[in-house]
Amino acid sequence: MQKLQKIIAWTKANKGSVITLLVVAVMFAGVGGCESKTLAVGGETELTRPEFIHAGRSILTELEADGVDLQAATQKLNARIAAFNEAFDAGLADLNEQDDLKAELLTVGTGLIAGAADTVAPGAGTIVTSALGVGGWALIGRSAWRRRKEKQAA
Repeated sequence: MQKLQKIIAWTKANKGSVITLLVVAVMFAGVGGCESKTLAVGGETELTRPEFIHAGRSILTELEADGVDLQAATQKLNARIAAFNEAFDAGLADLNEQDDLKAELLTVGTGLIAGAADTVAPGAGTIVTSALGVGGWALIGRSAWRRRKEKQAA
């Protein structure tokens, strides 16, 4: 009992120190028991550390999925562009081939017909050449088209 009386006597003599120690102990207990909170990313809700980390991971997962979708869309677009460029180049090559064939046929055909017409009747080659200029393109174009289709079928 003597120890208890000594403690009580010391407490009465040092009331200020005892009260200060009690207040500090209560403050530390209150602060230690309080959870830290912060605002959610892009939101107005306050979150604790575990909630904040979970929300951040969820958002990061969504962003990564969006990135994968974006990469797939970019690859699809690049494939479409490549296919278009290939088809366009093939079409231009086909048109150039047809134009070259037309020019070749026109040159050879006009020369042959004009030469043959001049042997039958002098001056008739000029008339035949003019007629080919008007109606011959249809025949030459049809021949070129038929020749191109035969190449494609083979």
